[in-house]
Amino acid sequence: MRALCLVLCLFVQAAAAQEDVGLVSALSGEVVLQKGIAKVFMKVREGDRFDVPPGAQLRLVYFSGSRQERWVGPASLRAGKRESEPLAGKPDVSVLPASAPQRLARIPELSQSALFGGVRVRGIKAPPATETEDSLREARATYAKMRRELPPDDLTPELFLYAALASGPDPGGEEASQLAARLRQR
Repeated sequence: MRALCLVLCLFVQAAAAQEDVGLVSALSGEVVLQKGIAKVFMKVREGDRFDVPPGAQLRLVYFSGSRQERWVGPASLRAGKRESEPLAGKPDVSVLPASAPQRLARIPELSQSALFGGVRVRGIKAPPATETEDSLREARATYAKMRRELPPDDLTPELFLYAALASGPDPGGEEASQLAARLRQR
């Protein structure tokens, strides 16, 4: 019975360690994720280890706590639930508006859409709109605030607004299409 409890506890710990806690919102250079290469717009799981070589950069957004970290190599870190555990180096940290993480969490799925440069499978319907005109007005105001406060090379405001527009009543509209085109160019 004790062995079963021990195995069950280890399984629960392993499952918790695999929880999505954030998003890689920007990369430059070849950032190593455990034994592979990190990709922009990939989800980050608690316990993921990143090695940022000299000259490379990594930007992470944590879903809980609205925290954004910018790591410049050389640096090493392990993802936690709300922030990274520095192993070497130190991040530049900024706090995002409270509504940002929930929208940014949609980016990995949205990056697969045809509008964003992915492949759309015929016959698959778009999910129903989760944003209203009121929430889109709020998203546009938050976008403008983020754009004023974050560095010009930070794409987080554009990703935030795109996630809101893509989940709105007109996901393929002109505003979303133009924003997706700007994101593809960067």
